[in-house]
Amino acid sequence: MNRFFGFPRSSDLEAVSEQWYCCEIGTEYLANDPINVSGLSDLMDACISTDAPTEVAFGAPESGHAHGNDIDPFAVLSPELRHLIIDQLPRASVANMRLVSRSFGQLPQSYFHRLIMAEKPWVWEVESLWGSRVDWHALWCSLKRADNGLQVAEQNRALQTDANDAERSTASEELSNPQVIEGADMKIQAIRTAGSLPSTGVTVLRGLRSRRRIWEDIEEIIRRFIALTEGR
Repeated sequence: MNRFFGFPRSSDLEAVSEQWYCCEIGTEYLANDPINVSGLSDLMDACISTDAPTEVAFGAPESGHAHGNDIDPFAVLSPELRHLIIDQLPRASVANMRLVSRSFGQLPQSYFHRLIMAEKPWVWEVESLWGSRVDWHALWCSLKRADNGLQVAEQNRALQTDANDAERSTASEELSNPQVIEGADMKIQAIRTAGSLPSTGVTVLRGLRSRRRIWEDIEEIIRRFIALTEGR
């Protein structure tokens, strides 16, 4: 039995795995160094301050109860107990807790440190920051924005592919009507314009994306190895 049948590898690898390497739009990150990620050190250094960062993220919640005259049952808990509660909850549930209880309006910096370690274990440089004056909330936001930048790159890639498909479709047809040709060109130009998203100044860490792909492959290999040794 082939234990690697159906291995969930990135489809980008198939797109460039020819006899000679052929870079497709959006797959540039595959050629980036996954060890020494360009731009990562600067991103992390920007979140380190000579002054001690605030112990909590977000501003103090407004006075009052959660909903009108409703009493917030979590208000009687100590900060330590509230922190223990959020440590047991997924990120989406913590966001919901902040909506229904002002007691969770402020989150400890340590929460965002754990969030990075749990959801982005491939950013192992974070371990070397422990003990520094790190604004973990700022670091989490920076890494998240970098991921969003990669999502924008993926959107542009999809739009670029649509434009290329439209061009090939137009070229394969014998369009003798100039108005039809003009309409097709306008459609292609509209697709390309939609794909030209303005720069937001977000750092796109392509090397980190490459590292994440390798990390996830290794996790899948380990999972299958464990299943093999356990006879599953």
